[in-house]
Amino acid sequence: MGAFKINFPDGTRVFDEEFLSVDYIWENGKPVPYMSMSALDDIDNQIEQLKDETKEQAKQVSEKEVEVAEKRVAKKPLRQGKAESQGESKSTSGHYNILGWGMGGLVIILILCIGWFILRNFKRNKDEQS
Repeated sequence: MGAFKINFPDGTRVFDEEFLSVDYIWENGKPVPYMSMSALDDIDNQIEQLKDETKEQAKQVSEKEVEVAEKRVAKKPLRQGKAESQGESKSTSGHYNILGWGMGGLVIILILCIGWFILRNFKRNKDEQS
């Protein structure tokens, strides 16, 4: 009953009408994509070339990062004394100091409000008992 069964010998080149650009070879009763050794060698060569280019680009990037870091270090003066470091901290973190003082002020106001509330309730309780 093998009237509709395809039976090619292994190694026969076959084609698919939907995918004419892909070559197939018949193996073990089914089509398998086929690539010639020269095509595989070309792909291997391109992969090696891309690896070499990627390594070279990585070296260039790391060299540029070193240059940028050296420029940044060259621009910053070295801290020599305590006065200079305090002066720098004031100029670089002034807005943090303002936030710190603002939060401190809010905490003080909160403590005063809680104290006033406790004293008011204490006074009311004392007046009610008398």
